[in-house]
This record gives sequence, C-alpha cells and structure tokens, in this order.
Amino acid sequence: MEMAMTMVTDSGQNVLPIRLGNRVRVLRAQRQWSQEVLAELAGMHRNYIGHVERGELNVSFEKVYRLANAFEMSIGQFLEGV
Repeated sequence: MEMAMTMVTDSGQNVLPIRLGNRVRVLRAQRQWSQEVLAELAGMHRNYIGHVERGELNVSFEKVYRLANAFEMSIGQFLEGV
C-alpha cells in the first residue's frame, strides 16, 4: 500500500500555496525584480503578488500561466520543485 504525501501542515494549512509562493519569491529575487515589476509583467496587482509570495492564496491556473510567462518559462519549468 502506497502512502500519499501530505500536503497539509500541522496547523492544517495547505503547503502548496506556500511552496508556490517561495518559488515566485526566489525567481523574482534572482532577477532582482520588485513585486511591482513582476506584477506589471504578469498583468496583476502588486498586492496580489505579495499574497502569492506569502502563500495566502490558492492561485488559479490562469494566474500560474501568467506568472510562468512573466518569467519566460513553461508552466512545467515554473512549477519545478513546487
């Protein structure tokens, strides 16, 4: 019997938004972009980027697509390691 990998923290929070937020923060920092620059490139509001980076949102597929495009990556590359 295979055990499923848990995607919930001890406090009950889903870890996927946290991991995605960390990925966005790392990629943004590597490029030395502000949240405002990334928001502009992705067609989003800067506050939304902040919420994503803090893992406060379950990001829609459309937003993942926009973020991947902003980083000039495929969705697969963008989500690598998340």
